[in-house]
Amino acid sequence: MNVVVEPAKVEDKAVLRRLLELYLYDFTEFLPHDLNEHGEFGYQYLDHYWAADERETRLPFLVRADGKLAGFALVRRKAGGPWTMAEFFVMRKYRRGGVGSRAAREVFARCPGAWKVSEVTANTPAQAFWRRVIGAATGGRFTEEESEKGVTQAFTIAG
Repeated sequence: MNVVVEPAKVEDKAVLRRLLELYLYDFTEFLPHDLNEHGEFGYQYLDHYWAADERETRLPFLVRADGKLAGFALVRRKAGGPWTMAEFFVMRKYRRGGVGSRAAREVFARCPGAWKVSEVTANTPAQAFWRRVIGAATGGRFTEEESEKGVTQAFTIAG
């Protein structure tokens, strides 16, 4: 399967907003999110990905598998800090076929340097996914911390 990661343009914001709703719905398995009165979960930071901010860089990406929309990645970095994977989503249809792994590695390649990726405690499938992907991308050179909020991997991607 051909996997492509492309920067999301401002014209793609509505598409990304709908994908975020699918992502947040999936997340209700791990966190007690509820719909608002409009029948949406909502994502309050989406507009920030197209707003200039000298203190922070935010990059939105769409993921396509064989030309079809398959997911997204939202990446951010505070000035002087590591890149963080704010949100990452692959539609269920494309999971377990390598789409997520290839997309994540492409995002890492586009953003070399220090990274942190975090998962909530209850999301053990995500923890296993990120350990595997980060391990492959770094040759196993990453650290991991656990806290009451979840698990965080720290690593560096060469440029």
